[in-house]
Order: sequence, then C-alpha cells, then structure tokens
Amino acid sequence: LKNHALINSEDDRKHYKDCLLYTSLLCIYPWLTMGGADKFNLDMLSQLHQRDWEIEIVTTLANEHAWWQSFAALATRITEIGQLEPAAQPGHMLAAIAAAQPDVVLISHSRLGYALLPYLRAQHPSVSFVDYNHLVDPDDPQGGYPYTSIQHTASLDMQIVSSLSLIHI
Repeated sequence: LKNHALINSEDDRKHYKDCLLYTSLLCIYPWLTMGGADKFNLDMLSQLHQRDWEIEIVTTLANEHAWWQSFAALATRITEIGQLEPAAQPGHMLAAIAAAQPDVVLISHSRLGYALLPYLRAQHPSVSFVDYNHLVDPDDPQGGYPYTSIQHTASLDMQIVSSLSLIHI
C-alpha cells in the first residue's frame, strides 16, 4: 500500500496533527449496522465530530441501518443510494459529493465506492480520496477490500489500514 504511515510516538502524533488541514469528510460506507468495522467507523466519526469536522455519509447497500441514529447524531447528512436503481447510483453519489464539497472522501468496505472511484476522482480532482480497510475476508476468493484497494492505488491519495498485517499484502 502506498502513502502509509506508522504513528508510534507522541512526536509523530504532533507532526501529523499539525499537518491536518482538512475539516470536512464524506464517508462512503455500505451500511450503518452493528459490527466491528461499523463500531470503529462510529468511534472515528465521533472523534472527528468533537474536533468540529463536518461529516456526511453515503450508504451504498440497501439495509435497515440499525445504527442510523448513532451516525445521524454525528453527520450533517446521510444519503442512502443502495435502494436506488444501479443506473441512478453514480449520479446520486456525484450529487452528494457536490453538495457536501468535502476536503476528503473516505471509502470503507464499499464495492460501489471503489467501482466509482476513478469516475468520482475525475469529476472532483481537488478532493482527496482515501480508503480505510479493517480486515481481509478469508471467504472472499478475491481477497476482500484490501485487494480491491490495491487495484485502485492510482486513484487514492492515501490508503489506511487497521493493522500491520494489512500493510504487507
């Protein structure tokens, strides 16, 4: 993975904190349901919300979104596109990004987000596109999202992973 950083010391933390000039984030998630990755996403957004970040979320799969209210407490807007016809989804994703005008778009475990990434980047060249991968899915014959991320390295400004083992894929 490119552009990864290990933050091991207080000096590292201070350096990266000083470098953070962004204040708005649009997250592309498959859903807002109960699970370890979703709990991490919620905790991360809570930390950013406490630091006055503007947060918007786009969900890409039709779901009951059990944690909708928890995410809604942190986000300015949540846009669901998973229930739309597939042909309508790219336009709604573009509209969500245009409306939010985020500094950063974060993709995490969304196949649609990765599929649209080159198109989204072409339409929004000034936005930073990053992804966060939580795990390798041993049941996925294609290796899961970390491998999908590697296929999209050229379209991502940064790739973030949850563990050292994912860096060495």
